[in-house]
Amino acid sequence: MLREIIDTIEVPRPNVTHTQAFEKHVGWDGDFADASVAVDLVWQDDRVIKARTSLGAVAPLPARAKSAERAFAGSRLTDFAVRTAAEMVIAGVLPLSDNGYKFNLIVNLTERTLRKNRDQRA
Repeated sequence: MLREIIDTIEVPRPNVTHTQAFEKHVGWDGDFADASVAVDLVWQDDRVIKARTSLGAVAPLPARAKSAERAFAGSRLTDFAVRTAAEMVIAGVLPLSDNGYKFNLIVNLTERTLRKNRDQRA
């Protein structure tokens, strides 16, 4: 049997042209998320050139927010652009029964993740 020893681990430096953020809302520490949002952005100078947004716990399966991704592609993520994109994130999402209240959570979580991504660039 071959035995190997790891002698080096390389962790790449963060790429400043690429930012990611994740937010979730839970009822209590350790609970399953009531709603979650993950945002991955690729930047060129001060503009977003590519975006991926995933929503969790609001539909039977995790969902991509493609309309919102298109909304902030090319954007500088000003406060107005962040809020506009956050409000678009729920377009096309079909909530489970009794999950309609999560729409406001998703909008607010999306706004926070976009701001976190923007702040990583500062």
